[in-house]
Amino acid sequence: MTTQLWKRCVRTAAMHPAHLLSGTTAGLIAALAWNPLPVALFVVGSGIWLVHAATSLGYAKRLLQSESDARDDAARRARKAHLDALALQLIQPPFASWVKHGALPDYADRYRELELTGARIAEAVAGRPELALEWTLDLKQEVNRLLETYLALARARLSQLDLLCGGDAQTTPRAPGVEGRLAEADREIARVRALANQEPAAAEIRKSHLEVLERRKVQLQTCAARDARLAAQMEALVDVFRFLLERVSGADVDSAGITEYLGGVLTQVQEAQRWAEVAPVAPEATPLRQPERAPMH
Repeated sequence: MTTQLWKRCVRTAAMHPAHLLSGTTAGLIAALAWNPLPVALFVVGSGIWLVHAATSLGYAKRLLQSESDARDDAARRARKAHLDALALQLIQPPFASWVKHGALPDYADRYRELELTGARIAEAVAGRPELALEWTLDLKQEVNRLLETYLALARARLSQLDLLCGGDAQTTPRAPGVEGRLAEADREIARVRALANQEPAAAEIRKSHLEVLERRKVQLQTCAARDARLAAQMEALVDVFRFLLERVSGADVDSAGITEYLGGVLTQVQEAQRWAEVAPVAPEATPLRQPERAPMH
């Protein structure tokens, strides 16, 4: 038992309601009877109880399991709320049409499959008594983090696609990408550039218009790159769950190797979450500057 663990066991045992109630009762009886014996008995019993908590592997296991169950319940409730929000997004246009025509995965269904795989991983690990309890609970917590991350990345990708389609619910279900909008931007840039060459008097206004269009094109390209990275990361997470299930179901479980592997995965996941958090603003054109009018006299 590690130093930190036995300290937590002692602290939890000391703060247990039954222990606190016993101390309070002993103090009251001693005060009413004007006899220190109840307090002395409580001190002896408390010492035995705290020593048991500090040295008993069974108590430590129950404490770890109780803490893990509490974390799991909280994480499950949070994921349920995020899953409901994701499912609601997926039935809105244009996502519902894209999912129906196979242009976009049904991320809600994929998440449910991952959750089932996570449960199978937990069951496989629970059936391996040779593994340290602390390691198995840590693995369970990391699996929960990966599930939460998948939901966050799915919602971030839908936001990126919403930017790419410009909020147009009529976008074709077979083309949720950026190619059409980039081609449209290129045509508009070419048109305005041609007008600038034909109309020297309006060259300054055309130049301002070109700057807006080119900035919009860059934002579209940034959104497309971000979307591609998010999609790739989500596909990789599916394989991570499969890999973990295979490793913990095998004859020999390399706990150190799995921990090292998960460390690299979580680093990549954190980068993906940062991409989602710094999503660019919607690539909409800003109003053009109007030429100043001479004051009227």
